[in-house]
Amino acid sequence: VEHFPYYKDVTCITPNRAEASEFMRINEPNTPEDIKKLGKNIIRSLMCENLIITLGKDGMMLFEKKGRIMRIPTVAREVFDVTGAGDTVIAVFTLSLLAGASVVEAAIISNIAAGITVAKLGTAFTSQRELRETFRDVLAKEYIDIV
Repeated sequence: VEHFPYYKDVTCITPNRAEASEFMRINEPNTPEDIKKLGKNIIRSLMCENLIITLGKDGMMLFEKKGRIMRIPTVAREVFDVTGAGDTVIAVFTLSLLAGASVVEAAIISNIAAGITVAKLGTAFTSQRELRETFRDVLAKEYIDIV
């Protein structure tokens, strides 16, 4: 958290709820409104293009510098081990952007990948097949909320 200032002007930073609140020196937010306020303050403070605050069982919230905020619910059906979930989010988000996805698409794909990873015991990875199958299931539902 003490290194957050080094992330000024980056494309995206992905703290969890605790890290984000510690950086802004506030109590952990519990309501969507408090999380929105926290995210807006971090975007303003770091002047980053995008921010994803991971929220555990509540999914994630994507903040874009231009003002759009989206809540992306978790797709995890079962949670066995959260080891590496945050690493999965930033790795898949970055890979998705490099492959041509939009920021929103990259956030959704990374959230799906993290949901798959936490359903496995220990440090795990998400295969392309798992990601495709889960992605098809998710596309069948109304998925994100613009808040």
